[in-house]
Amino acid sequence: MGVGLHVPASLWREVRADLLATPDLERAAVAFAGMVQSGSSKRLLVRDWWPVPPDEYVVQLGYHLEVSPIFWARAAKRARQSGEAVVVLHSHPGDQSKPRFSPSDDAGDDRLVPSIQARAPVPVAGVVVSPGGTTARLTDPAARASQLSCTTSIHRGSHDAAKSR
Repeated sequence: MGVGLHVPASLWREVRADLLATPDLERAAVAFAGMVQSGSSKRLLVRDWWPVPPDEYVVQLGYHLEVSPIFWARAAKRARQSGEAVVVLHSHPGDQSKPRFSPSDDAGDDRLVPSIQARAPVPVAGVVVSPGGTTARLTDPAARASQLSCTTSIHRGSHDAAKSR
């Protein structure tokens, strides 16, 4: 089954600019996405996002970050009430190539994703952004983690087109 993450272009520019605003420090955010299934493909459609406020970082370095559990609990609560998927975003600002999830990212997601899904049984996507590109993955409550294709939807007149990022 194919899974895609779709973000309106203007929203993606805003999120990406925020995540890459500090070239020496990783940054994080959470987004919320509706889910559409058509045949064997599933699309997560990003609707809204919250940047992590500066006082919600427990650790914020150029190669590692940790966000307050209270921030993630608020995100999980919204997802439980709305049924939206959760999209956990963070940056690798020093990576000029397409980013990869680091061992630190894997360890953090191994703790964070089950915590979110215990509060809200929804898909949780992880996205890492760098100046060189974007990489994403998805953990569905009923399945293991899998790769996720990211697209930015661009509205042109009365037709929508998708551009890969």
